[in-house]
Amino acid sequence: MWWSSLFADIVKPSWAAGVVQSFIGAALAFLGALALIRIQLRSDRRIADNQIVALADDRTAERRSKAADYLGRTLIDASRAMDDLTTPEYLRAVRERTDAPGSVAIYDADGDARLLLDLDGTVLDLWRLLQNLWDVLRVNIGAHDGPRRDMRSESALEAGCEKLLQPVQAALKTLGGALVRWDGTGAVPSRERIGDGWQVPLKNATEFKKWQAEKAAEFESERARVYSR
Repeated sequence: MWWSSLFADIVKPSWAAGVVQSFIGAALAFLGALALIRIQLRSDRRIADNQIVALADDRTAERRSKAADYLGRTLIDASRAMDDLTTPEYLRAVRERTDAPGSVAIYDADGDARLLLDLDGTVLDLWRLLQNLWDVLRVNIGAHDGPRRDMRSESALEAGCEKLLQPVQAALKTLGGALVRWDGTGAVPSRERIGDGWQVPLKNATEFKKWQAEKAAEFESERARVYSR
């Protein structure tokens, strides 16, 4: 009978050895496949984790870039605030405004940007410089005001104002442009874009008065040069 033949084969040592080998081979194949699956899962998990981190970094960079863009455009707007004014409008602004055009916007934008950006004091240094130059101009224009204002003297006053304001306006424009172009990764564009020398010595009264006198002399020199032409 066929089962007698099967039983005879089963009891043979060679058959048992073959079964054991087949079982061991299947077990090893299963364990190998399981190991490969675990390796693949770990790899997939690392890739997924890296993608999540990269996406978070991209979103953070985008938010930082937008904050820098707003700050940069504010600086650029401030640098251009006086560009399109006629001479009477220009001097009226200096005579009547206690704050330099754009200075309040700069201060507010810097405060907002600090919620997302690691800013040093460069923007605030430019803000202080702009406002303190404006104060110097108001005092010195007032010294030349009289009952009669002819175009020659007014043009000379405007030239004196521009002499003092142009460097800080150029710095605002340069830094603002760098902030607008920044992609949100790495260090925020800062003092390295415009160099040093923008601080006003506010902490030392003697140095501050000296600074005011130097700026007043620059204003007067340019005003007198243009007036005498």
